[in-house]
This record gives sequence, C-alpha cells and structure tokens, in this order.
Amino acid sequence: MEFIPFQILNQALEKRLKNINLYSDENFSFLKIVQHGLSYSMLQSKNKLLKTYFHLPFFLQVSMYSVRGLIKGGKWRGPTLQKFVLYDEGRIFESSTGEVQSMYFHKLENEIGIENCTRIRLGGDQRLSAQYTWSDFANYEGSLDDREKIILKSINNCLKRLSRSNEFTGDEMKYVESAFHVFFVSFRQHYRVLIGSKIKAAFFCVHYHKEGLIAALKVLGIQSIEVQHGLISANDFYYVYHKQFAPITSRAFFPDKILLYGNYWRNVLSRGAEWTSDQLIVVGNYLANAKTVDSIPFEKQNIIFIGAQKNLARAYTDYCILLQKLIKAKGYDWRIVVKMHPLEKTPDIYRNELVPLGIEILWNESNLFECLAKCRIQISIYSTTFFDSLGMNVLNLSLQDYTNSSDYAKEMVTEGVALPLSLDQDPIHLLESLDVPSKYFLDSKDVYGEFPISGVGLWLKSFEK
Repeated sequence: MEFIPFQILNQALEKRLKNINLYSDENFSFLKIVQHGLSYSMLQSKNKLLKTYFHLPFFLQVSMYSVRGLIKGGKWRGPTLQKFVLYDEGRIFESSTGEVQSMYFHKLENEIGIENCTRIRLGGDQRLSAQYTWSDFANYEGSLDDREKIILKSINNCLKRLSRSNEFTGDEMKYVESAFHVFFVSFRQHYRVLIGSKIKAAFFCVHYHKEGLIAALKVLGIQSIEVQHGLISANDFYYVYHKQFAPITSRAFFPDKILLYGNYWRNVLSRGAEWTSDQLIVVGNYLANAKTVDSIPFEKQNIIFIGAQKNLARAYTDYCILLQKLIKAKGYDWRIVVKMHPLEKTPDIYRNELVPLGIEILWNESNLFECLAKCRIQISIYSTTFFDSLGMNVLNLSLQDYTNSSDYAKEMVTEGVALPLSLDQDPIHLLESLDVPSKYFLDSKDVYGEFPISGVGLWLKSFEK
C-alpha cells in the first residue's frame, strides 16, 4: 500500500467529486462512500477489493437476501437498549485506584446517567465492561424491508451514474463498489440492532467509516452524536470539507452533532462545509485522563520531550540522534526523553538505536502530563501533546519540512500551537533567546475547557426532539 499525504488526497477529492449530482439524490449523498473508494484506489489498497453483486439486476439482488434468510433460518432478536447507546472503541484509562475507565465515555456516561446508557464495545481493551460487544451481533441474514430497499436502490442508481459518467476508471469503480458493499452490510447490521428500540441518541468516536451506523440512525430518526477523539486538523481527510460540498453534506451521513473540548476546535470545524454552528457543541474536556493545569506540579528540568507518532520511527530516531550530537557538541546539561505512540508498531527501532546513546524511552506506562510538566521544550512534527502542554510553560517546537506530514507541521505553526524548528536549528538556544514561551501560543482554556462547560442539559435536551 502506498502512502500519500492527506493534502494530495484532499486535492484529488475536490477535483474528482465536483459533480455532486453523480453521487447524490434527493434522499442520500454517498460523498464519503465514493471518497473511501477513490482513496483506496489511489493508495492501491488491494485488501479493500471485495466481491460485490451490484452488477446484477436489482430484483436479483433483493432476492439473494431473501434466499439467504431462508437458508440461515432463525428469527432475529435485537438487544435491549437504553435511551442512549455508547459505541465505545475500547480505549481505556486506569485510574489511581486501578479502575478501568472508558477514555471517551466515562465522564459523559456519568453526566447522562449510567442507568440511561447501553455501552457497546466495538473492540479495544477487553477489560472495559460493556453490556454488549459488537461481535455479539452477527450480520443479519434475511429479506430486505422497504427502508433497506430504498437505500439499496439509491446505491444502484448512484453506481450507474458514476459508471456512465466515464469520469472514473474501471479499477476505481471496483474500489468504489467495494466501499458501497461495506457500507450496505454495515447499515443492515446496525439497522437490525437498532430497529424497534426506543433510544434517543447514539454516541461514537469519529464519523468516518461509520456511515452505515449513521445511515441506520437517520432512517430510524435517532440522533447521531460524535465525540471528539483527539486532534482535528484542517488537513484531515474527513474533516473541514471544501465549500463545494455544502449543498449535499446534510444527506452525506455526517453526525447530527459533535461534542468538542473547547472553542478552538469549534473554530477549526467552522471552516468546513459539513457543519452548521448549532451542530458544534462545546462541552469541555470529557476524557477520563483530563487534568487541569493547576493540578499538575511544575518542577521544571532541562528536558527536551519528543512526542513521537506512529509509523514515523525512522524519522524520529534520526532526528533524536542528530539532536543528541548537538547537545554533546555544545556541552549542554540537557537530556532527551522520547515517548512512543501507544500504537507504535516498531518499538525496537527506538530502543535499539536511542537507548545506547543515553536517550530515555517511555511507553504507555508513563504519565504524559508529568512528562510535559517537567520538560522545558517539546519537539514533534504534529501531535496532540502540543495541545496538552498549553499553559505548562513549555516551548512547543514543530519540525518543519520533514516527512510527508509537513502540511500538518505548518498548520501547528499557523494555528499558534507551536513555533517552527528546522532540522539544523538549536532548540535550546531558541528557548534562551525567547521571553515567556506561553505568550506565543493558544490559551489552554480555548483548547480544553473544564467539563462540563455549561452543563449537559443544553445539549441533552436537544436529543428529546
């Protein structure tokens, strides 16, 4: 699979999908589904190519589902769901007492009322308790009802328009058809889990690749609520859409609302075509590991903290080696501490190449906030840890023109999250030449407000409509 920067993918998306009528009708817009397919084609993700049946006449496609239902037999029984369903990715936080908490939903669930919630764990850490796991629900095999037929018909018509337009290659169409297949299977499974329930709203992280869920929620009249998962960038592939898509985003399986940590994130998303102001709900930092700046001790040490990102091990180790040579050459009484990403796939590269040089390597067991509180300088390309350190008197420095993530690095500077740093620049000299670092950056309260900022009531009431 190839690696293509999001900027290139976004430029291609805007160019290739200008004709919004090709993938939209009066009920649905399949913008994101076609987006998935085209991106897989560009990335040559062969594992995304699936066997599909959209080439068959519509009545045969419908008949296939009926036949499968007869073969499988049995009667579908949906789960018992409370007023609010939490689709949890399974990311956890272990409290000081050893309690395993949901990173995204622990505080939200307590505010909403645990008795009103059903948690469905989609994957992740199995220690996280949940009423159901997604693997409990087998794909529904059976006849299509009228609502399912309407969506399947819209998919068929959309594929015909795309094919007849001659704007897409045969290879691209195969990827697009596969993306539609995944979407429809997902829609049916979520639809059958939710149908007949009396839930008011469903909460989930990241809306992309959850189009099947959102479609099921929309046809059933259930509110769909995204909870902010972390850093949201204007460069992201699934956020801050170009204004050309504004006429169809309300039909394109975006959530009804998104809950945000602070006003900064509202401002970022307001630049895109997919949100209106009433959909952007600032509630404060509801992450389980959230801490206020006042609660963190400030015992500063001469530490350069490197917040590494996954899949960039070689780039970060090469830079750390270069930085360590500079520190030794100039006789600085400073040390480098590197925290690997929790999902880093090649930790041995860091350990084998940096530990012998006297560079400290941290893994998941380390406390990020203590690291940020102790360090004077933080260096990364782009990272949520830049935002985490705001208000801690840390000089954030973003490596510019380095790796395929350079567009994100530039954004860190323009957004007031970090100052620029070149590979051959001395970060310690830069710190000594500046006055108070905090004046160069965003206000931490705009990024992470105290939860709940204005109480849950305002946005909770909207679910009852």
